[in-house]
Amino acid sequence: MTDPIAALRSLFVERCRTDLDELGRLLERRDVAGVGDIVHRIAGAAGSFGFPEISAAALVVDQQIRNNEEAREADLEQLLGLLAELEA
Repeated sequence: MTDPIAALRSLFVERCRTDLDELGRLLERRDVAGVGDIVHRIAGAAGSFGFPEISAAALVVDQQIRNNEEAREADLEQLLGLLAELEA
């Protein structure tokens, strides 16, 4: 029997690859709202697809942005690193 979530998980991973590239562009442009939109979506979905570490890292950055704080570089790097690991 196949995992019914496997196809959705695969789509999520593909989307994260695209998001990783887009986050890089948005961070270069200092587009906080754009970064916030992507990070918020990742924070909500990652845990559902079996990636709790990504969800937790995204949630930290999401909360910083939603509190009108500048996202800490270390927290962004952690999230970007976890997303990059999905490519492996």
